[in-house]
Amino acid sequence: MNLFNPKLTIALLFCIVKGAFCQSITPNGQKSFNFFYVKATSQLQVDINKAEINAFKADFEAKSKAQKYSSKYLLGNIFHFKKEYHKSCTLYEEALKYANKSQQISLKNNLAYSYFLVNKTRQALLFAKEVLHERVKSKHQYLYLVYGIIAKVHAKQGKLDSAKHYFSKAIKAIPASHKDKVVGGFLAAQADMYAQNGRPDLAENLYKKSLKHEKTPYKKAETFVKLAVAHAKTNRYHQAQQYIALAQNESSELNIKAQILKLESDMYYKQGNYAQLEQSYNNFKVLMNGRGNLLGADRSQYYAIDEQIYHQVEVLKNKLAHKEDTTTTMNWWWQLGLWSLTLSIAGTMALLAWHKTTEQATEVETTPDNLVLATPTKKDIKASDLKYSLKISHKATKVRTIGTKSDNEEVFAFLRNSRYRPPKT
Repeated sequence: MNLFNPKLTIALLFCIVKGAFCQSITPNGQKSFNFFYVKATSQLQVDINKAEINAFKADFEAKSKAQKYSSKYLLGNIFHFKKEYHKSCTLYEEALKYANKSQQISLKNNLAYSYFLVNKTRQALLFAKEVLHERVKSKHQYLYLVYGIIAKVHAKQGKLDSAKHYFSKAIKAIPASHKDKVVGGFLAAQADMYAQNGRPDLAENLYKKSLKHEKTPYKKAETFVKLAVAHAKTNRYHQAQQYIALAQNESSELNIKAQILKLESDMYYKQGNYAQLEQSYNNFKVLMNGRGNLLGADRSQYYAIDEQIYHQVEVLKNKLAHKEDTTTTMNWWWQLGLWSLTLSIAGTMALLAWHKTTEQATEVETTPDNLVLATPTKKDIKASDLKYSLKISHKATKVRTIGTKSDNEEVFAFLRNSRYRPPKT
């Protein structure tokens, strides 16, 4: 949520510059300051980079205390919109030196929100409570802004009940004439609260509702990016890419481009798409090239994105290299196994063929037709011959039935008629 609405800010800036003109030292100085300041404020929602250039020119021409306050305040707003929050804080603090009492309250409101955005929640609450005290007493029309800041601080701290309480107070405090202008910001702020605390479903619905009320291009782009993030977290990459395209159409600001590249890198990393991830990293390096004008603190957020994408590239590269090594090793083992199996099958088949050939040869040698039994003469037969003949006969009968019944009878008849008699025991 932008807790100082751009349109309201522009109106306030015109009022400030009107007072600043009255206190200008010379007519020429007033004219130059007036020209650049008005030009900068008119470009604030159209082309923020041109607005920045003209605001710096106005600051250079500023001579009076009021003019210096106005130019510093305007520059603080510009760098806030560009999400260079540390630089914004510095410029608001400079403006505070030139502010009168009523201006200090408005400025401290912005400082509270900027401190919240750079995670300095203690300073944010200190300024917010000071603003709240003053604006409750005066029933200020912008009281809802400080309620919103306190709500966001509590949401970041995980105090959801307290955050909801202050969001409720903020919405009740919005004047009817402001609702159309700020309701979108409050819906987006509540969506952030739910997104930070594990309720992406509620966050997604509130982001979509906020878009119906938001008119500022960079705020719409910011919400589209948040919707893309919500879809990417649930692996709805196609819808996420659609929201990314919508964000790119709304704004070409550095922060929006950086957040898109960060999100795309996250998606490519989760999908294991190394080529696209590496391309995103190269695109990010090109984007950040020549950004030396960023303050160190503001540049740190981009360093963090750079380090994250680089880490993802290295991790995915190592995973792919390990996978390739594993695949190569597995392929080698598969090939070795296949060769072993082939040789084993070939050996088994050769052994079976040899065994079959041997078996066939054995069958030929022991068939009844080819078996030749020597017919012993009565003279040569001896007990040992008889034992040998009986052994052969017994072995042949055990393997296969040899001959016919009549053949066997002839053999045994011959043995009975021989003169051999078993010795008496």
